[in-house]
Amino acid sequence: MAFLEKKPLYSVVVPVYDSADSLPLLAERVTRVFREEIGQPSELIFVDDDSPNPETWPTLRRLARSFPEVIALRLTRNYGQSAAMLCGLAEARGEYVITMDDDLQHPPEAIPLLVAAREHDVVIAHFPRKQHGWFKRFTSRIKGYFDWLLLRKPFHIHHSSFVLMRRPIVRGVLSVHTPYPLLFPLVFHTTRDVVNVVVQHDKRELGRSGYTFSKRLKLFSNLIINNSALLLTTIGYLGISVSFLALVVFVYYLLRKFMHGIGVSGWTSLMLALLGIGGVLLFSIGIIGTYLVRIIHTAESRPSYVVRHDSRQEREATMADSAANGATEREVDHAG
Repeated sequence: MAFLEKKPLYSVVVPVYDSADSLPLLAERVTRVFREEIGQPSELIFVDDDSPNPETWPTLRRLARSFPEVIALRLTRNYGQSAAMLCGLAEARGEYVITMDDDLQHPPEAIPLLVAAREHDVVIAHFPRKQHGWFKRFTSRIKGYFDWLLLRKPFHIHHSSFVLMRRPIVRGVLSVHTPYPLLFPLVFHTTRDVVNVVVQHDKRELGRSGYTFSKRLKLFSNLIINNSALLLTTIGYLGISVSFLALVVFVYYLLRKFMHGIGVSGWTSLMLALLGIGGVLLFSIGIIGTYLVRIIHTAESRPSYVVRHDSRQEREATMADSAANGATEREVDHAG
């Protein structure tokens, strides 16, 4: 009970989605690492991102009753991994906060490797050989290139969701309010003191990944639109280029008419020019409209997540009931 009585020095945040089978073993391994290897008070925060598996939340409730370190939260709907992670960061009390996946591919036994480099603001586990399919590895490389392009992430820094952050960085990440959160851009917005430690990536033994292609595409669009002005800048340069080209063509045909008396020819050429410029304008309006919609959502201060259940409330209610029953029994014994 000593781990429960002390304020935790470390908080481990685990977003959960449809992975009930792996959670008991994950909780056991994480708590064992902190009790036996690190020897510091800790807390383990599970955030259920409205998993479709009906066994996920009952499993988390049982774990919260069995392990004093475990806190279980349940969101009202599926907000996404990043939002669930931010929810856990907001609830974490430790001076060092560790985030990791729920599928046991991030080995809890590697946590001491991250802790050993805790003098840095952020420590990210680097997996030289990920146990993923070729398509997922390929798309991850593409995203890594855009991370460098948009966030100015150094090429030697590799991204994963197995991360240790110091408390000031967590506060900085939480200070940015957006309905489309992505942890990695928020981290690089806050600090540049980021290092990697090499960690083995384990195979997924239970369940399957919830990251479908559509979800990965959505995350990529959030990176492009919400964390950079790349599209607006590109459209701006394209519009300037097309306008300059149209001006050159106009001057060419105008000089040709005055010098040689040849009129501007061609219905087809005219229509192509109109359709080309019109297409660019419409595309630009679409991109600007997307930005405006997201600006409106941000201005409305839409929450990134809403918690439906909190295991700590259930634990407090149980303790209160036990205390009340104990007081009643003492009164009865005294009366007797």
